[in-house]
Order: sequence, then structure tokens, then C-alpha cells
Amino acid sequence: MFIFIVCYCLIITDYHIAEIQLSKFGVHDDVKHWFNISMVLIAHFMLRNISSFLEENQRIRKRRIWKQLFGLSLLGLAVVGIVPMDPNGLDLHDVAAWSYFFMFPLTILVMAYVERKNIQHREFLHHVITAAIMAILPAFVFDLFQGAAIPEIIHSLIVLYWNAYIFIKYK
Repeated sequence: MFIFIVCYCLIITDYHIAEIQLSKFGVHDDVKHWFNISMVLIAHFMLRNISSFLEENQRIRKRRIWKQLFGLSLLGLAVVGIVPMDPNGLDLHDVAAWSYFFMFPLTILVMAYVERKNIQHREFLHHVITAAIMAILPAFVFDLFQGAAIPEIIHSLIVLYWNAYIFIKYK
């Protein structure tokens, strides 16, 4: 869904991907409804997937706290779709976006660390490495482009990978 929406928005808006942040799609008259609704839906489906993963994985002991932390993180993504971006300065949209990009990999990392004695070592390493890549790679690429869209897409693809991994492994 995410890849389709980004491609659709790029075709319609004719923006240059290396010069914008993805939230610009959320204020463009031709695609704002599609983009904003997709952010809310993606957050919703990710939370359902993660909740299912936490319920199915009997080795994870503190399910409730992880659901709450992932829910709080994904609330940031949903707010990105609900509150339009203010191009003139810092606003609730920007705070929500940055909190999502920071908190999501941090939650995966902390979950893996806290549950390290309960989960298999291989799964622990997978979560830690994925969370680290999710946080570090976009930060590294951030300085290479004018806009934030490329790092946002990289982060989103890694998030998509992690969600597909937990979906396939625990379904």
C-alpha cells in the first residue's frame, strides 16, 4: 500500500523525490486525501499486525506494555495523516512524524533487549539489527539529499520488511 501510494503521489504531483519530504503529499490538493488516509490506515494495520505478533509469540512476557508503546509510536504516524503539515515552521505534524521515526525502532530495540532472556537468540539479533538499521541508515542518508523523502522511504521499507517478517513468522 505504501509503495503504491508514494508512486501514485509522485506521478500526480510531479515532485522531485530527492527535494521534498513525503508529508508534502499530504498538503497537495490533488493527492492529499489519498496520502493522509493511507497514513492512518497503514498505522492501523501495522498496529493490528504487531498486536497479533505479540499475542501469538508466547515467549514475549510483557505484551501489554509493548502493545502500548507500539500504539503510542503508531499514533504518531496516524497524526501525520490527520494533521496537515505546516510548511512555515514546526508544528504538531512534525513532532508526530519525528516521534514516530524515533520511537518505532526504539520500541523494537527495547522490546528485544527486555525480552532477550525469553526469546530465541536468533530472534533477538534479528530485532536488534533491524531496529538499528531502521534508525541509523535513514539518518546516514539524510545528509545526502535536500529533502527527507529518501530517508523516509528507506525507513518505511525497513518497517515494511519487519512487519512482513513478524507476519510471516507468526501466522
